Amino acid sequence: MAERATVARITGVRFSPSALLRSERRQSVSVSALEQSENQKEKKMKILFVCKYNRFRSQVADAYFRKINKNKKIKSYSAGIIMSGPIAKSVKQIGKKLGLKISGKPKGINEKLLKDIDLLVVVADNVSASMFKTRVKRVLKWDIPDTSQEDLQSIERISKTIIKRVDVLVKSLEKRKWN
Repeated sequence: MAERATVARITGVRFSPSALLRSERRQSVSVSALEQSENQKEKKMKILFVCKYNRFRSQVADAYFRKINKNKKIKSYSAGIIMSGPIAKSVKQIGKKLGLKISGKPKGINEKLLKDIDLLVVVADNVSASMFKTRVKRVLKWDIPDTSQEDLQSIERISKTIIKRVDVLVKSLEKRKWN
């Protein structure tokens, strides 16, 4: 009973050890069968854009990447290292002005998300890239400053900087011909 009451908080996600054990038992598929099904699936590259709160910089990077990426074998996501409030209307407004669809709720990073990431891009000057180096295959660090959610000019200027960086990233990925 005490084990069931044990609850831990990791980036806003609640879980109990007993629920984890039940989940593992349900997933008792043979390892060889699991490996075969994974090999049969088409391998997709997964990119994660990260900033501090997932309310601005990583949202802009992900939205723009999704807009211009033509390679169906590359998927992108965004997350923040700290859970905070919703995405500001000013960020959505500037995003719309720049042709970006920024919506949803900010998401936090967790081990499950990091597990299959091929490239993690830190889109923040106030987040250390070193905390991810042992968890993902490749890490890029873009020193993009944060700004006040009310400063529309700064939001637009920073968004344009992020867009330029994403353009370079996409061109780099095209040269590698991810297949």
